[in-house]
Amino acid sequence: IAIEIETIRELPHALRERGWTLTATLWNEERLTSLEPGDTRSKCYGLAVDIGTTKMAAFLVDLNTGQIMSTQSMMNPQILYGEDIISRITHATKGLRTLKELQRSVVRDINQMLKDGCRDAGVKTRDVHMVTIVGNTAMHHLFLGIYPGYVALAPYPPVLGKGIDVEASKLRLRTHPRANIYVLPTIGGFVGADNVGLILATRILESEEMTLALDIGTNTEIVLGNKEEARVCSCASGPAFEGAHIQHGMRATTGAIERIAVEPETLAVYYKTIDNAKPVGI
Repeated sequence: IAIEIETIRELPHALRERGWTLTATLWNEERLTSLEPGDTRSKCYGLAVDIGTTKMAAFLVDLNTGQIMSTQSMMNPQILYGEDIISRITHATKGLRTLKELQRSVVRDINQMLKDGCRDAGVKTRDVHMVTIVGNTAMHHLFLGIYPGYVALAPYPPVLGKGIDVEASKLRLRTHPRANIYVLPTIGGFVGADNVGLILATRILESEEMTLALDIGTNTEIVLGNKEEARVCSCASGPAFEGAHIQHGMRATTGAIERIAVEPETLAVYYKTIDNAKPVGI
């Protein structure tokens, strides 16, 4: 079992604080990530994060029971650098500074969702010992600070084809500093770790019947398969949802017209907007 020097340094005081009783946290039975005074087995939490192109979501989970303690979501801050994947990849390839900008903006807001989720659940952020991350290939690379330029060029190869484990402190996530961050593997092209998560959650590869599953978002990913075989692909859905190339098109936010009806006899038009606000677009 691997033990970090920081953990060993905590040992002398931790042993004596609660009468020589310790709680050890192991990752995959191969790395000791924490030693805590007393019995803290009931305080073990995980964070599941989906980094979408437009929105991010985080779920705080009790790792003992599997119960979801809180749910948080927010806009992906990278949208300031481009609404679509290609725009962000282009920005990231301008240099190391711009790549770091994109990475740090996402990490900052994941930390905010972590803080808010722990506050709502009455949990200390230090008691979060595991984080799982999914996202399309571009979001995956940008979160890890990996140069994404070649993902946009045929044959669109990801840098990593396997999952990766990273210590929280190395990515500046404010969980327990030695919490394990597991980023699921990408498949290829823009079919990323979020599609892997979809396949695992729906258990398509265990099914007798041919099943079609769609993860609809700015970058929609599709999987068709069963236990014999599976096929995956991705497509750009952002323009459809965000009104690109549509006069007065917009996202589904306050003021967007979401419903229209026309009276056949009088041709009177009735409409409804999100939040019943003044109409801004469609």
